[in-house]
Amino acid sequence: MPVCTCCKWNNNYNNIEFLVMKIMRQLLQKTVLLVAISALIWACDKVDEPYLSATNNPQPVTNTQKVLLEEFTGHKCTNCPKAHLEAKNIQLLNPGRVIVVSIHAGFFASPDGSGLFTADYRTDEGTEINTAFGVESNPTGMINRTKFNDKFLQGTDSWQGYVESALAKTLKATITLPVEWNSSTRSLTINPSVKFLEEVSGKYNICVVITEDSLNSPQKNTDISAGTVPTIDPYYHRHVLRKAVNGVWGESLNSNDGIAGGTTLSKSYTFVLPDSWDEDHCSVVAYVSRMDEVSEKYSVLQVEETHVVESK
Repeated sequence: MPVCTCCKWNNNYNNIEFLVMKIMRQLLQKTVLLVAISALIWACDKVDEPYLSATNNPQPVTNTQKVLLEEFTGHKCTNCPKAHLEAKNIQLLNPGRVIVVSIHAGFFASPDGSGLFTADYRTDEGTEINTAFGVESNPTGMINRTKFNDKFLQGTDSWQGYVESALAKTLKATITLPVEWNSSTRSLTINPSVKFLEEVSGKYNICVVITEDSLNSPQKNTDISAGTVPTIDPYYHRHVLRKAVNGVWGESLNSNDGIAGGTTLSKSYTFVLPDSWDEDHCSVVAYVSRMDEVSEKYSVLQVEETHVVESK
């Protein structure tokens, strides 16, 4: 049956009215959204004083065991780039649970008087640690300063397995590590706090060190899978030990033999970063280690890390 012209017009009118209402609703929704975004942008742009200080107050410590991986290295060590990659891969496999400190000490870390390898990342503390543990070759590493197979120093191929073993240990302590950075004075205020979750025997020290990341200088290399041969340039040295804030072996936490479960012990330190150090690439690392004369001497109970300046 044919449809009358009037009915067609009414149907078209209804369709047009529906489309107009739909468009108006969409415009209204977009207007509300734009107003909300504008308010958010204005709020983000507003920065209150003071401008010079930044405090890195870490989120509450999660109850997880972390591991300190100390790698002994040097820019003239031809096998070290592959070891650096191994350390990075171990960190990627265990996000936030493996903290690396790279100690440049010994023959392979020595600088040349001229040429490509003039950078000097050695420290007195690193040299003392290198000597104390009898490091004779690079690359080599320690996991929580714990003996595996009756030795502290481990080859690169065994790092991952020993890290996993250390991570599986019962959690006995946590560390909170707030760091306050004052850009006008380049001063750090470091306030580590250690909570012992269960009773432990022995005497313990807390050690606080500064590391710096992304130091650019050439690195010798013989493994094409790790980079260009015979020299990688540019090369960014990571987690480089710069300074032990409270001494190479740290400061004592307890004078008696043992610490009761539930005990919290706190320390406070200040340190001024040298002008040549890039605060955006510096971190504070704190670890608790056993120091009495037992088979577990030097073993690290827990470790934590905080960046000097928050990520931008």
